[in-house]
Amino acid sequence: MSVLSELMKKDSAFRWGYVKVASPLEVRLIGETANQKVKKLSTYNPTLNDYVMLTKDSNTLVCVGKVE
Repeated sequence: MSVLSELMKKDSAFRWGYVKVASPLEVRLIGETANQKVKKLSTYNPTLNDYVMLTKDSNTLVCVGKVE
């Protein structure tokens, strides 16, 4: 199994997606068809269509920031 496919698994510590709504923050996760409301770090200012990395905190997804 490739590293990329391993990272994209739903039970992975990290997920990736695109910002679809900036406020309140909603992200379309890679491999999903619906937006999800997520939390964000205070240092990140979301912009529509940013490619972002998220991590899980208990059952909540937290947007770490933009991937460039």
